[in-house]
Amino acid sequence: MKEPPSPPVKRIEQGISADRMRNTTFITTGTGVGGEALWFSDTINPNGLHYTITDQSVWDTTTGANISNQFTYNTPNGQTPAGNRATATWNANGRKVEKLSENIICASTRITCQK
Repeated sequence: MKEPPSPPVKRIEQGISADRMRNTTFITTGTGVGGEALWFSDTINPNGLHYTITDQSVWDTTTGANISNQFTYNTPNGQTPAGNRATATWNANGRKVEKLSENIICASTRITCQK
């Protein structure tokens, strides 16, 4: 890797996780330059509540492009991730991030709590 990505920043939508309430988690990082792999991982502490994951997406906030289809998610929509850990992995397919400067990208996951 020519240049490592910026450290990730996690932000959780404000609110209370009560029955059927939704919060969205955002994780933002850079792509770095010359990388061959990129993944997001988020461990969720449900505090004993059942929850599901929906609307997983990844956006290149530098260009505004939705790049969700370039990622593989470990949790199908409407399911709870194994071990309370949701991931999104970039499908490099032999490509490298060959840019002169890093792009900033953001992964978001909607979490719905249920009693």
